[in-house]
Amino acid sequence: MNKAEQRIVLNKMSALTQQKLNQVSRAGTMINLGFGEFIKSKTAYKTENGEYKIKEILTTKYALHIDCGFRVTCGDKILLSKGDIFQPSSDLRSDFDEDTFEWDISGANRFDEFARMHFTENELEFYVQEITINKFGDLNIKMSNDFCVDVFVDASENEECWRFFKPGNATETHLVITGDGFYEE
Repeated sequence: MNKAEQRIVLNKMSALTQQKLNQVSRAGTMINLGFGEFIKSKTAYKTENGEYKIKEILTTKYALHIDCGFRVTCGDKILLSKGDIFQPSSDLRSDFDEDTFEWDISGANRFDEFARMHFTENELEFYVQEITINKFGDLNIKMSNDFCVDVFVDASENEECWRFFKPGNATETHLVITGDGFYEE
């Protein structure tokens, strides 16, 4: 990514400055970070008989979906990384059997446990203070309370690594970062 492209991406991402991190979740291995106030949005879903219906959901103003390497740090300590999705939660560590561990069950892994402890049950609030992006599309989000989210592009071609968008806003484009640059869709 050249300097002009970096400025375009940073300009889009600057909408997150001073926004509160309100949601941390995952869908499989994709990490979902929700920033800003909660808003009502509509989404389509498929019923058991194959029909599509619309339902109203509560989502955040901005969303960052991460499909590549990432880590959450506080000061000089790594608190969480992509690999923690595949590690058992503290409840399951004593009976951990790698062959039968089902990491995708909600709450079973270290990521789910961390998200619950730090972003659901914890009274700390996390606000975006500064955002930087480098020539590879790696993203650094400095937050209050000395927390930091680092996202590492880990593809060498046009494979999606992360995306930034406004959920439920059909008129806004998604900013998609790949190993080969970025595009908007």
